[in-house]
Amino acid sequence: MLKKIVSGTVSTLLVIIIVTLACNIQSVKADPSNVIATYGRGYLEDVNGALVLHVKGSPYEMGYQNGFLLKDSVQAVIQSRIQRMIDMGYSYEYLVSCAQAMEPHIPQEYIEEMQGLADGASMNYTDVLLGQTISDITYYGPGWTGCSGFVVFGNATMDGHLYHGRSVDFSLPPDEPVGLITVYEPENGNVFVNVGFFGIIGISTGINKEGITVTYKLSSSTDKTLDGMPILFMLKKVLQYSNNLTEAIDIICQTDRTTGWNVLLGDGKNLNACAVEISDNHCKVFWAGDPAENREPHYSIPNAVRRTNHYVDPELAATQRSPYDPRVGWNWSWNRYEKLSQLIEDNYGNIDAEMSIEFLRTPPVAWAEINLQSVVFDSTDLELWVADAAFNTPAYEREFIYLSYDDLFHPVDLTISSSPGGNVTTPGEGIFTYDEGTVVDLVAEAQEGYRFDRWTGDVDTIDNVEAASTSITVNGNYSIIANFAVATRCFIATAAYGTPMAEEVQILREFRDEYLLTNPLGQAIVNFYYRVSPPMAEFITEHPALKPVVRAGLMPAVAMSTVVVNTSPAEKTAILGLLVLVSVAVAVWATRRRSRGPLYT
Repeated sequence: MLKKIVSGTVSTLLVIIIVTLACNIQSVKADPSNVIATYGRGYLEDVNGALVLHVKGSPYEMGYQNGFLLKDSVQAVIQSRIQRMIDMGYSYEYLVSCAQAMEPHIPQEYIEEMQGLADGASMNYTDVLLGQTISDITYYGPGWTGCSGFVVFGNATMDGHLYHGRSVDFSLPPDEPVGLITVYEPENGNVFVNVGFFGIIGISTGINKEGITVTYKLSSSTDKTLDGMPILFMLKKVLQYSNNLTEAIDIICQTDRTTGWNVLLGDGKNLNACAVEISDNHCKVFWAGDPAENREPHYSIPNAVRRTNHYVDPELAATQRSPYDPRVGWNWSWNRYEKLSQLIEDNYGNIDAEMSIEFLRTPPVAWAEINLQSVVFDSTDLELWVADAAFNTPAYEREFIYLSYDDLFHPVDLTISSSPGGNVTTPGEGIFTYDEGTVVDLVAEAQEGYRFDRWTGDVDTIDNVEAASTSITVNGNYSIIANFAVATRCFIATAAYGTPMAEEVQILREFRDEYLLTNPLGQAIVNFYYRVSPPMAEFITEHPALKPVVRAGLMPAVAMSTVVVNTSPAEKTAILGLLVLVSVAVAVWATRRRSRGPLYT
C-alpha cells in the first residue's frame, strides 16, 4: 500500500589588519571582545596582549587564513628575512636554488599551506618558500646563533609537572615585536600550537594537545646537506603526528635531514624528555638522566635535559670541533650549558613556571644582544608563557605573557540531560568539555514501556534530531535534551498523525487491544504488522508530504474502529445486523439485475 502511496506522490607596520567586504565572516568561540578579525574558519585575537591566530581546515585554507588576516605583517617579515640574507652577501638566485633543493623533501600538505599563505598575503610562492627555509640555508653556511633550552619534570619540579624552556637568540627587531602564536586545527593529525613569528608556518618552538613539546638549537656540523627536509617542517610534522616521544624520535631520525641541530622533546602526559642530536647522517638520543651524557665536562641530571649549541655525542662532536672539550673554542656555548646545569641543580625539586622564567632571564642563558624570544611551557597542563623582543629591548627584559589551556584552545561545554522514560548512555549525562568542532556521538536508550521521541535544545548541528543514535558537532556551549514518550506500536498511524497521543491513534490502539490481541488470528495479524510497518513509518516520517495521503487512507479503518470501540454490545449487534441487511439487499439487487440480462441489444 505504501508503494502505491509513494509512487502516487512526487594597527602598526607589522600588524595592519584589513577587514573588507571580501571577508567571509563566521562566528568564533573566542571572547568577541578579543577578536580582531576573522576569515572563514580562521580568526585573530588579542589574548592578554599576545596575538593569537587560529587557523582551521585544509592545508591551503589554513595558509590562506594566515596570509589574509596578517597580510602586511607576513609580507614585511618574510621580505626582511630575505633582505637580511642578501645583506650578508647571499644572492637572491643562490637562496632560491638552496630552497628548491629542499623543496622535494617538504610534505605536500605543507607545500599547499605555503601556497595558501602566498595567495592570502598576495605574495609569490618562492618568497614564502624562502621564508621557511632560511634557517637551514643560514646554518648550512657560516651562520651561527645562541639558542638555549631545558626540560625538567617529576622530582625536579615543585608540582611534578613538565616544564620546557627555550631562549631564542637570533637578532632584535628595531620596532614592534614579530612574535605570533598560531593554533592549528588541521584536518589530519593533532591540534598544535606554534610559538613563532609572522609568516613562518614551520615550528621552532611548539606544543601539541597530547602534551608533546619541541624546540631546537643550531649545532653546526660539517655533516650537512641541503638535500633534506627543512628543520621547521620536520618539527611541525613532529607536533602534528606524534602522540608520544617514541613517535617523535622516529620522525626525526627517519627523516632526510639538512645540517646540525640539537632538538629537545618533552612529554607532559607521560613525564619524560630527551635531547636528539642530529646532522645529515647522524641521530643520537639522550634521555633525561642518561648515563651517556656523562662525558667530561658534561654530566647527566635525573629528570632533566638541557642543550645549547654544541654536541655531547663524541661522534657528532667530531663533525663540529676539535678537541672534544667545548671549553676550548666553544666556551660561548659551554657557558650556557654550565649555567643551566647549575640553575637546575641549585633549585632541584622547587622548579615551577616562575622559576623557569627566571632561568631564561639569567645571563649567560639570556643572551642580551640577540634574545629575540623566550618561552616556557607547562606541558602537563598545556600552558605557556612567552616574551618577545621589541624596540631593541631583549625578550628577557620584557613581560612574559601567560596563556592558559582555555586561552589557547577555547574548549566548549556540552550539557546533556533527558526526560523521564530513558537516559543518554553515550557519552552520558552531565556537562562534557570538548574542543570546538568536535563531533560527539549520541546514544539515547528508552526504558521499558517508553520510546525515544527526539532531541531538543541546541540541536542545529545534530545530524538527525529524531534518531536515538546520532551525532552532534559542538561549535559552542550547547545544551540538549533526549526526550522520551510512552511506547506505542501503532507505527504507521503515529507517523501519519505526528504523535502517539492523536485521537485517531488512540482509537486504533484500543481496537487492537480489545479486538485483535484477544484471539489467535488477530494476534498473528498484529505481529505481522509489527514486523513490516516500522520501515514504512520511518519513510513517512522522512517524507512529511505523505502524511495527509496516509491519513486519508486510514480514514475507513479509523471510522470502523471508532464505531466498534465506542458502541455498546446492543449497538454493535444493531450495526452488525444493519450491515448484514444492507449486504443481503445489495446481493439480491445484483442477482436480479444479472438475471434480467441486458436492457438493450
